[in-house]
Amino acid sequence: MMIDSDHGGGRIDNPYCHYCTDEAGNLKPKEEIREGMINLYMQSFGKTREEAEKEVDTRMAEMPAWAASIPAPAEPVMPVIQPIAPAPVEPVMETPVVSPAPEPVVPAPLAPEPVVPEPVIPEPVVPVPTPPVTVPDTTNTMS
Repeated sequence: MMIDSDHGGGRIDNPYCHYCTDEAGNLKPKEEIREGMINLYMQSFGKTREEAEKEVDTRMAEMPAWAASIPAPAEPVMPVIQPIAPAPVEPVMETPVVSPAPEPVVPAPLAPEPVVPEPVIPEPVVPVPTPPVTVPDTTNTMS
């Protein structure tokens, strides 16, 4: 239950909700609660009577007040809360645990760098100047 007023009778010590109890916090009869829940499921959720009965019976079986199908008590349920004293603690002498020294971490050997050949860049071809060629004149100009 989320807030104090959700408890039956508005009493925080009451384990039953205000829907299942009267104003004084007394548990209402199981059949009255079942019938009220069936009507709620039919009106609010649009269930048929058969669907509502099945869902309500499943839900009520999960609720502590109704799970055992016992008749409602005649008197208000007032749980007796006893303070729980902590159990005496005897000192325990423990043997210190000595952990072995951790093994040194040895880094894995590094793989050698791959050898990448240098790219071959061809030398530029530079034309070599050639001297002009003179051809001797073979025509006869005699006449």
